[in-house]
Amino acid sequence: MQSATHNVAVPAHKRRALVIRCVTFAAAMGLAGCADLGSDIATLGADIATLTRRPPPAAIPAPQPPPAPVPEIVAPVVETPPPPPAVAELPRPAPLTLGEIGPLAELGPEVLVGLEPDQVAALLGTPTTVAERPPATVWEYAATTCSLSVLFYRDLNNDRSRALGYDFSPSLIAPEARARCIAALRAARK
Repeated sequence: MQSATHNVAVPAHKRRALVIRCVTFAAAMGLAGCADLGSDIATLGADIATLTRRPPPAAIPAPQPPPAPVPEIVAPVVETPPPPPAVAELPRPAPLTLGEIGPLAELGPEVLVGLEPDQVAALLGTPTTVAERPPATVWEYAATTCSLSVLFYRDLNNDRSRALGYDFSPSLIAPEARARCIAALRAARK
């Protein structure tokens, strides 16, 4: 189907007349809407007047009597106990002298615990090796059949080292075997 398009020129006076008719129609429609709105504007004004009207002031209540006084509560006086007496630091026992220790082979290795390095050196001699294994310093004594490690730890109160442990290699549990190892270590010292 073919559509026919006609290009017809509209004279200017007819165009102007068409524009005037459209503007007149739009104005008439707008005025017709305003005529109907008049009743709404009147009721709107009444609603605004009602909403902005202030209510009459409320009656002021009569003053209330003051509340009854609350009795004062006094806390009982409690005496604080005197502070406990200061605890005196117990004196530390002096380390054993070598004469008090006696022969190590007879007493066993337990006597090493608590000794300072110079005391251990007086009993067993100069160690074969010294190793730092923080927080310990380990002195190793070696004989042909066994070895003994003495572990020294620093005492933080007086900044001195003390032997706090020992270890045999191979692990010797029997007291006789430990005594034989210490005898061998002392013999190797000489």
